[in-house]
Amino acid sequence: MVKKKVKSKVKDDLKKEVKKQVEKEVEKEVDEAQQKVKRSVKRQVERAVEKEVEEEVAPEVKKEVNKALKKRLNILDKFRTLESHHKFCFAILVGFGIIAFWRGLWLFIDLAFFPEMPWFRALFSTLLGLTILSATGAILRVMK
Repeated sequence: MVKKKVKSKVKDDLKKEVKKQVEKEVEKEVDEAQQKVKRSVKRQVERAVEKEVEEEVAPEVKKEVNKALKKRLNILDKFRTLESHHKFCFAILVGFGIIAFWRGLWLFIDLAFFPEMPWFRALFSTLLGLTILSATGAILRVMK
């Protein structure tokens, strides 16, 4: 009799444990399914929004880009006109641009590379310049 009660108790405990495990598994699968559905819905909403934005905004963006390109082309046309009709002014403008670039680069090197050691900075700049010229082959063209 005691054995039957113990067996019955063990059976009931096993049934409860199995039931708990099955419930956990089912709950886990339901959660995973819900997450998949949420991701799918989110992707669909994002696609719909992108499509709507593309349909509404794209023409406006294209217009703005075209305007900017036309302005840029107008500026380039003005520089070409300046180059062909006013060669002296264009040469001064280009010379100023080259000198301004050279000065900015010079100041950057002074500030960035060894600001407290001018002799070392000069050596470093010289070696860096020679390395660049050698790598591009420009020094070989000058030496020929």
